[in-house]
Amino acid sequence: MNEAIARGPQWTDAAVDRLRQRLLDDALRRLSRRRTPTRDRQSLMDWVLSDAITPFSFRICAAASGYDADTLRDGVLRLLRSEIDSGTRGTARRTT
Repeated sequence: MNEAIARGPQWTDAAVDRLRQRLLDDALRRLSRRRTPTRDRQSLMDWVLSDAITPFSFRICAAASGYDADTLRDGVLRLLRSEIDSGTRGTARRTT
């Protein structure tokens, strides 16, 4: 068997960081879309709110993308609260 095949794919640090950046970008994009199913949004929020340190955790993906995880998390929460507040106000106006 070819030694390269036996070892499997080789990932460079730069390639892993690009994957982390894409994972973060995708998560933020999906959270910002109202059409993302609630179950998916909840799963994404669980990931954003987690303080776990694993190879693809929110904190590690944020750092690989050049962001401070706490600052980014606060911004995500602010945007989502604003979305909820505007949706609630819009619903209240329609029903009165």
